[in-house]
Amino acid sequence: MITELYTVYRAELLKYCCMVCGNISDAEDLLQETFMKALSNLDLLKNWARKNDGPGFIRWQGTCSTMPAEGEQ
Repeated sequence: MITELYTVYRAELLKYCCMVCGNISDAEDLLQETFMKALSNLDLLKNWARKNDGPGFIRWQGTCSTMPAEGEQ
């Protein structure tokens, strides 16, 4: 599931992360962290996916990418 989502949405999410970060290097790191959050919450993601469509996934990932990482304030 994650591999499919990564393949389909990587480019669009990377553009969004670039807008958030302002540079490609940080954006790529943020993209990786975002997908790691998705992987660590796979059960929630599967439940969510049953109820939503692709563009909703982008909104969900956008929310994840702008949330502080665990341990950050």
